[in-house]
Amino acid sequence: MSEDDLQIQKETLAQIDTTLHQVRAAIAEAIGYIERQEDGPLTMRLALNAIRQQVDTLEDEVYGLHYTAISLTRIAVRLREQRDEALRQRDLLVAVSGLTEYLDA
Repeated sequence: MSEDDLQIQKETLAQIDTTLHQVRAAIAEAIGYIERQEDGPLTMRLALNAIRQQVDTLEDEVYGLHYTAISLTRIAVRLREQRDEALRQRDLLVAVSGLTEYLDA
């Protein structure tokens, strides 16, 4: 994983954090409408639609991170398999040639 990939993930996490704060603020605003008895159908519909939009944005970011994690896990598994195969082939070569000084201690 490169520095750019880490920076992108940090930016994504920051976006998720920002969206969570916005959702909490929108919920607090909707509760304020109720407490001030400004909770008519139109007011509440607008407030809830704003919350829904922010939750949808958050969902997109979370799914993006989830699929990135799945992809990185698959890459890690494949790299481990390749490493293990390379070590197996090295050990076979050492066994056949008798060059035991190249084995791990």
